[in-house]
Amino acid sequence: MAPIKAIPPPPGLGTVEPLRPQTSRSVPMQPFEKPPSSAEELDLRERLTEETDKVRDKLGAEKRAAREAVRKRLSALRAAKEASEASDFSTF
Repeated sequence: MAPIKAIPPPPGLGTVEPLRPQTSRSVPMQPFEKPPSSAEELDLRERLTEETDKVRDKLGAEKRAAREAVRKRLSALRAAKEASEASDFSTF
């Protein structure tokens, strides 16, 4: 019995195409796409990342507290509604 030969993949399959077309003209990049090139830019990026994380943590905690307050209020309203419905049916 002869060994099985591997079939090569079709051309272009399995290759990664660049996000930007490779042309003779240079495609301008947006400022956020450019890699930092100086120590100042690296420091600025690090500072902005830390500041963003702090704001996310702070807002996240505030949103969690607000959601919890709404949940408590809704549960109290539901309990009051159930109590009033129970008292309405007890008179029959």
